[in-house]
Amino acid sequence: MYTVFLIEAVQTALTGADVYYWFASGYGDLNHLATPFLSAIDVPIMESIVSAMVQFFYAYRVWILSYKNWWLCTLICLVGPLQAFLNHSHQVTSSSQFSTVNAVSALTGGIRVRAFLHFVLLVFLLTVADCSKNKVRDR
Repeated sequence: MYTVFLIEAVQTALTGADVYYWFASGYGDLNHLATPFLSAIDVPIMESIVSAMVQFFYAYRVWILSYKNWWLCTLICLVGPLQAFLNHSHQVTSSSQFSTVNAVSALTGGIRVRAFLHFVLLVFLLTVADCSKNKVRDR
């Protein structure tokens, strides 16, 4: 639990170092803005690690709430690292050339994965609600 906090604290410090590098030490130099400095580590790697950790915690909670339904948790555990890998590989390949198309495709990739996970959660909750209604009727 504290691991995510520590990783986010390190990410905040790295972002602060990036801001200092770009805007304080490189004031007036437009070439300074074009160099990534620490953002190559900060954004893709740290964000991917935190995202995968949150997905695993989400899978654990679904596993507990679904009475240890393994197929749903396996699906969530496979999607989380896949999202992290795709996010990391996309940002590494596009860090040399920034374009609006690359940024939009990276953002929509995360949105698609989250929409899929929300759909899975909705189906799970509807299934659990239906099962609980059947148990109440049987009594």
